[in-house]
Amino acid sequence: MPFFQHNLTTLWIVETLDDSPSSSPTSSDDSKISRPFKALPKNSLELAVAESFYTGDHTALAYAQYRHQCLSQMKHKADSSLKENMKRILRAKTDDSGYLEKRKRNNEAAKRSREARKAKQDELAIRVTFLEQEALTLKMQLAQSLREMDVLLGAYYL
Repeated sequence: MPFFQHNLTTLWIVETLDDSPSSSPTSSDDSKISRPFKALPKNSLELAVAESFYTGDHTALAYAQYRHQCLSQMKHKADSSLKENMKRILRAKTDDSGYLEKRKRNNEAAKRSREARKAKQDELAIRVTFLEQEALTLKMQLAQSLREMDVLLGAYYL
């Protein structure tokens, strides 16, 4: 691949990152922390590569730190918000106590199921975000290495 194609590819990636509205640090969405599953960008090129996120051989450690950070942000968000509109009004008296016990068990099982599904989605979203950032970093490293190789080959054949 010629030298100018590497530069165009890198330039396109960098311009796409710079033009994306979500990469600005003063975005109004930054104050509102949402669950990772809902925070995934539609375009993976919108992910900004943080300096502290530059991983070499320490990918597992970097992922563990990133995961811990995401989960702690979610926990703080969950602690501060309680959905009042999700509460249901229970009838004072019902004829069948067996029915009430059955409904109570069913509601608890449904809640556990929702929480388990939400946890799986969050884990998946955290992992996807981490791997997309890592892939973008590796693409940029590859482009830089290819540019250096073209320069060295050009100097060798001159």
